Amino acid sequence: PPAGIQEFYKQIITAGNELEMNIDIIRRELSEMGGVTGAFVCEYAVFKDIYNLQVRSMERLGLTMFIVLMKVDRVDGKPMEPLKMDDVMKRLLRSNLRKGDIITQFSPSQYALLLPTVNYDTCKMVVERIRRAFYKEQANSNIMLTYRLGPISDKNEPSM
Repeated sequence: PPAGIQEFYKQIITAGNELEMNIDIIRRELSEMGGVTGAFVCEYAVFKDIYNLQVRSMERLGLTMFIVLMKVDRVDGKPMEPLKMDDVMKRLLRSNLRKGDIITQFSPSQYALLLPTVNYDTCKMVVERIRRAFYKEQANSNIMLTYRLGPISDKNEPSM
């Protein structure tokens, strides 16, 4: 081939090599470091973006993901210490959820969870396990945990 075409071919090869190298760099930057375990805890704005991404994926793939809202209140109606409750809830949720589950604090006493699960019964079983662990850890306290759950798309199953 003429010299011009050979030079153009070299540029294409060089550009392809640079693209592969950039993809490797980006992949390394995006990867989580260390042995991450438990659920992913994030700010509400990040949770909202993840939720919307999951809705798109679930619709396309025909899968189910559940959203759970957990609320912590004192039985006597008095305000709780936010920092203490935040620490208790994050530790409880992180240790009782899987690596693919997502947690955010929705308000001072409410936490939202995204649970990729097979069906409603499995989701309810997970939430009940969290509830039992909460009451075991908070034995003899005047704190109660309530929750509501439902699929991220209301087409599949009723909320409870």
